[in-house]
Parts: sequence; structure tokens; C-alpha cells
Amino acid sequence: MTSAHHGARVDLSKLTKRFLGEQAAVHDVNLAIGAGCFMTFLGPSGSGKTTTLNMIAGFIQPTEGSVRIDGQEVSGLPPNKRQLGMVFQQYALFPHLTVFENVAYPLRRRRISEELVRRQVGETLKRVHLEGLAVKYPSQLSGGQQQRVAVARAIVYQPPVLLMDEPLGALDRKLREELQLELSRLHRDVGSTFIYVTHDQEEALALSDRIAVFRDGRIEQVGTPQDLYADPACLFVARFLGESNIILGRRDADAFVSRHKQAFAIEPAPSAMENESALLIRPESMRISGDGKLAVESSLSATVTDIVYLGASRKIILKASVGGDDLIVRETSGQYSDIRRGGEVLVGWNRRDAKLIRAT
Repeated sequence: MTSAHHGARVDLSKLTKRFLGEQAAVHDVNLAIGAGCFMTFLGPSGSGKTTTLNMIAGFIQPTEGSVRIDGQEVSGLPPNKRQLGMVFQQYALFPHLTVFENVAYPLRRRRISEELVRRQVGETLKRVHLEGLAVKYPSQLSGGQQQRVAVARAIVYQPPVLLMDEPLGALDRKLREELQLELSRLHRDVGSTFIYVTHDQEEALALSDRIAVFRDGRIEQVGTPQDLYADPACLFVARFLGESNIILGRRDADAFVSRHKQAFAIEPAPSAMENESALLIRPESMRISGDGKLAVESSLSATVTDIVYLGASRKIILKASVGGDDLIVRETSGQYSDIRRGGEVLVGWNRRDAKLIRAT
């Protein structure tokens, strides 16, 4: 089976879902997903990401709005008429069928010739590194192997769009990381549009071309992982996508004044930013010193409350001396400062590393 490279564009327009007697689970979602994109829906439980995925799949009908695939309205079509692949968190494999038969199932439903079934299943199993397990049953496989079978079954007929609902959620951390790499490789190889649901921020950053951050049934922000991490639109996105140091206050000309009356240097901002009321500094941009000397543009004193060793880095947890705000500094191995738990330190940053954001 050659690389498909036939991903479809998916457009969601004013997509809304209200369940009987409840507030809208999804409200006015507008999103364009480019052909061949790896798009991740990221958000906490109840944010509407899975409901949106299920409306794309056809398992849930929207109350309002439309779903278009390559320009064709599909909102009224049942799931089996949409030509989409689907991978569930629990995999939904047939326990009485072998790996080969599980993967062959969607091809046989399409009445494809047996010769083509054998060829496409064989090539797909090779693609997901399961070629030696074709005669095994799901109960004889590890969790990671079962996940690969579910993916193989979803891509064997080369769907233009592959939907995945937290497919790695049941796996341990090490296996999740390994399979994240495999999914990235598979996406490049197959060429389909991937739409992936997760609440795991690290998973979203590792896998995605673009991320849509969901909150209370709406999309807060859409962008590349790099853009969302470096330039979050609001406090919710900043806190949900990576660790953050947040200082609340107000902008005053070209300075930011905290609620504890401390002033910090900031980059010039357009007038539309006048009402911004939070300053964001990522932990890796923070600098720390135990001797009171720090060559930065903004600083404050703090107490070290904990030091967490993470292997390639360490996380220093602090409490600001004024106001008691919690702060985090992340240092890379080989560049550790000489500090101790309980010590008084100076922590700071440069204005280019501080970002004004909405506090809501």
C-alpha cells in the first residue's frame, strides 16, 4: 500500500449541541482543519472536545451548524456514510477475531476482493510493526499492541480523515511516549487528516500541527503548539498548556504593576492591551540567584520551598516574599544554581520573556 496523501479538509461552522434540559455542550464552534493536518482538540473534561469529535464522526447530530468534509455537507449522514476512520480509547477490538481479521473487517464490509484484502492488511500490519502477530487474538496482546491493531483497522482502507478519542489514555507513560512517536510517523506516512482528542498537554504539544483549546463548549484559541505556548491569548490557555508563572495586576504605560504594587518592565504593547491584567513568564525563562546578584530587567525576592529533580532538568518551587505568590523556575542539567531548600533567593526575567495576557 503506497502512501495515501489524500487527507480531506474539514470545516465546522457554527457547530452547536444542546442536550435536553442542559446547557449547550458545544456552542458556536467554527474551525477550519486543513487537508493532511494533525489537529488536536485539547481541554479538560466537559469542555466539549469529545462531543465535537462525535459530531464530526456522526455519532451525535448537531443541534445547529454544519460539518463539511472537502466541501460536502455531511451533518445528516450516518457514520458509515462519511468514510472516516475512528480509534477509540478502549480500542473496541473484536475478541473472537485474530489481529488479521480485525484489521480486515472494514475491507470485507466494503466487499473488496480477498487478494486485495490480504495485500492491504499485510502492508498495514507492517506499517504499524505487527506483521508477526497476525494470527494472535486481542487477549494475547499487550495494551500497546492492541492500540496498534485499532489504528491499523482504522487506516487500512485509507480514510481521508482519521478521528482518535484519547487512544493512548489507558497506557503507561513510557508506552504513551513511544506510541506518540509512532503516530507522528504514521501521520506523515499515511497523509490523512488526523483529528485527535486529549486532555494531556504534553501529548498535544508533541503530536500536533495545530491545537484547538476547548473551554466550556467553546474554542478559546487555535494555533500551532509553538504559537500557543509562546503567545497564549488568555490565562486559561497559558495555565492549561504548560507550566506558567502568573502575576496578576495591571498595565501602567510600559510597565506592569502587580496587585502587590511591584513594577516590572514589559515590551511596548498596542493600546488594545491596556486592560490586560496578567503577566506570564514561563519557568524556563526565569533566572535564579542565591547571592542576590542577577543580570535581568525585572526581579523579586522569594523563598525556595522545594526542589524537584527531573533527570534532564530540575524544577525549583518558590514563594514570593511580597504577596506570597507561588513561582516556578526550571533549570537544565549542567546549569544548576547553588541554592538550597528554605534559602532566600532573587528570581527574575527579561522583558522579552514576559507576556501580557487576559486574566479571564
